[in-house]
Amino acid sequence: FEACHEHQQVFSFLPLRSYGLRFIIQGDFILPSSREEIDADSAWNQWLLSEIPNVYLKTVEVLKKASCFKNNQGKATSVFMSFVPLEGEVQGFFYSLPRMLLSCLRSSQCLPIEDKDDHWALPCTVLGGWDESSRILLPDNLLHLLLGLHYLHRDVVISRTLAAELGIQFYGLKVLIDFMECLCTRNNILTELGPGWIRSWLIALHDCFVNESQNRLHFFQRKTEVEDLKRVKQLPFIPLSNGNYTSITESPIWLPCVDRTSSNEITTLLESFPLLYSELRTVHPSLVNPSGSSTESHLMQAENTSMVCLMLEELGVGQISGHQVVQAHILPVMFSNDIL
Repeated sequence: FEACHEHQQVFSFLPLRSYGLRFIIQGDFILPSSREEIDADSAWNQWLLSEIPNVYLKTVEVLKKASCFKNNQGKATSVFMSFVPLEGEVQGFFYSLPRMLLSCLRSSQCLPIEDKDDHWALPCTVLGGWDESSRILLPDNLLHLLLGLHYLHRDVVISRTLAAELGIQFYGLKVLIDFMECLCTRNNILTELGPGWIRSWLIALHDCFVNESQNRLHFFQRKTEVEDLKRVKQLPFIPLSNGNYTSITESPIWLPCVDRTSSNEITTLLESFPLLYSELRTVHPSLVNPSGSSTESHLMQAENTSMVCLMLEELGVGQISGHQVVQAHILPVMFSNDIL
């Protein structure tokens, strides 16, 4: 399959001229004697124009059944979609055709799904820009159950501009946060996935923040990043040492109390005050220290743990210290009415 990138002519039995379209149009248009331009005021010509999107969609259905198309669904779809004009590319009488075509395609099952032969989906229900690691993180069944999305066939290549016009979503911050937001409404699924999966999700979230921040050029995009962080902080997805799940906004959360050096006595001091220790909301240890059964290498484990801690600290999880314990727990109790 090979796309044609040259502008094609419009015909009314004989060639007229190019209007910026990437495919040939042949119609019984009413023309002036000069044959230089289609009569835009003709009701017949306006009707012919309105029928072009329907013919285009019928072409899609015919191609779906063609053997050459069925055996190469992803690549064939890429070529077919490359013929779709965008607004601003077409001039003259056909300037409104891109808008009409895009409107029809949005409501048409015109995109193939990964690992499902002869299954086609609406553009707004497919997820592009994914790789194997993202597919492992967001399994097919959960992606469809929670977000109503299918993975777009891996061989389909569509420009970001056309994808945005069609309503195709791409793997990134929005999808990761939407996925977690839906998970938090289904505590049983989040519990089954466990801290190990949440660790992987935080690593993916960190990578997306880094990648997208590198591509941000304007202030309003930075504002969007802040809004994304705000959304994550409100989600009760952080597993605590006591087995509960909570959000950053409920009350202070601390990284696990680990005695990393002989001079660090914070763990010993806290264990000397069991009531206080039980009130501290500390992150589940497996979130930052995966079990020995983890498939991560020692070097990868250290790097991933660093990313998880950075992401948690960015969200508001603190490194515990004696001063912070006094500030966040002891002083508020001392000044409360219960102790007076």
